[in-house]
Parts: sequence; structure tokens; C-alpha cells
Amino acid sequence: MVRLLRIYFAMQAAHLRAQLQYEADVWLALIGVALGQIVGALFISSLFRLRPALGGWSIWEAAVPYGLIGLARGLSELLCEGLWHIRTIVARGELDVPLVRPLPLVFQIATRASDLHSLSNLIIGSSIIGLAFHRLGLVLSAAKIIFFVFTMAGSTLVMAAMILIANSIAFWDRSVDSSLPSFVLQIADGAQIPLSVYGAPVRVVLTWILPYAFVSYFPAQVLLGKPVTPLAWASPLIGPLVAGLACMIFRLGLRRYESAGH
Repeated sequence: MVRLLRIYFAMQAAHLRAQLQYEADVWLALIGVALGQIVGALFISSLFRLRPALGGWSIWEAAVPYGLIGLARGLSELLCEGLWHIRTIVARGELDVPLVRPLPLVFQIATRASDLHSLSNLIIGSSIIGLAFHRLGLVLSAAKIIFFVFTMAGSTLVMAAMILIANSIAFWDRSVDSSLPSFVLQIADGAQIPLSVYGAPVRVVLTWILPYAFVSYFPAQVLLGKPVTPLAWASPLIGPLVAGLACMIFRLGLRRYESAGH
């Protein structure tokens, strides 16, 4: 495990150094991502101007799940951006080389890229959460801080697992430009708003089919001290479960891989 971590951080650091060679591109992308996050936050705030509370949540309470999604998305982009390359790798038959290396295949794919632009999501997400706690006058206890740390680890796994599952469609659909992976990840934007705002069908989708509620809504309930269900406290455990499912789907698809030249 220590060896894998050493390799992992060495490869990711190399990707980040390569991106820094093009400073103008990096700054433009950082600003673009930040503007997208700010526009999203302004849109949600406009909803609360029409009604002071939605689904039993005030505007500053609703800012917490919004920020949690941003943090998890930023961490997954920074640490596992290479998973977005699965479609290209499969279409070109480029899995042959990593298949014979003595390293886990998903590990090798995940370290093919790292996204420095994700820093905007990390900065905006953490800033929104910090500002929300300040405006609400909340101070996290030691237990909630520990919960938050483990939840962010689990949330990062959830986001990375959803990227892996969505891009594993490449084993069944050889189209490199399939819109399914982007669509699956965009649904996470729906979890930026408290789940209680939605009807039952949407709540089922965001909890049990695409479990983004465990990234935002349920952890926010715990951190804000709102009435919670046992599901909320289980949020840190969902990440490893979804990651295991994602690896199973990837291995199932791998059986259909035909290598180069076939």
C-alpha cells in the first residue's frame, strides 16, 4: 500500500507540473470553473429570495450541501481525473500495456491525469461551507470534525466511482463521444439542493441509484444538527461500497475488451 501511494503521488505530481508549463491555460480554466460555481450559487440563492425557506432549509443551511458537492467533485478531479480517459483507452486498444504491468489496472488508469482546474471547486466549495457555518454561528464538535473528514473521503470515492461506472460504458458502446458519462456526473448538480425539496422519485434516484445524496444532503444534516436518519451517519461508508460496485462493473466490462488489432 505504501508503495502504491508513493507511485500514485509521484505520477500525479508529474501531471500537475506538466500543466503548470502552460500558466495562461491554467488560469483561464481556474477562472472558468470558478465562474461556473459562482453562477450556480447565485441561481440557488435566487430561489431562496422567492421563498425564505425551501424544504425546511434556509439559504445558509442549503449552502452546505452545495459546498460539499463542490469539495467532493474537486477532490475526485484532482485525484482521479484519469478515469475520464477510459473511453479513449478502450477505443484505441491501449489497455494492452497496463494489463501486463504489476499494478492494479484501475489504479493505473486513475493516475493517467490530474486536473489542476479542480482547485477552483475546492476553494469555492470550502469557502461556501465556511461562510455558511459563520453566518449560522455553528462550531463543529470534535465528533463532527471527524465525521466530516471521513465523509469527504467517502464522498470522493463516490464521485470517482460514478466516473468509473459511467465511463465503463466504453466496453459496451465503443463510441468515444458518448454523452452518458457527462450526463451521469451532471446529475450531481441536483444534489446541491436539499433533497427534501424534491418529490419521492427524485429522492429515490439521488439516494439509491445515483447516490449523490450521501455526498451532500445526508452529511449536511449531521453537520448542521438537523433531524437525521441512520442513513446520514452511514454516509462515510457509502464510498467504499460504491467503489467496490464500480470495480465489479469495470471488471465485467473488461471481459469484453478485444485488445488492439481485433
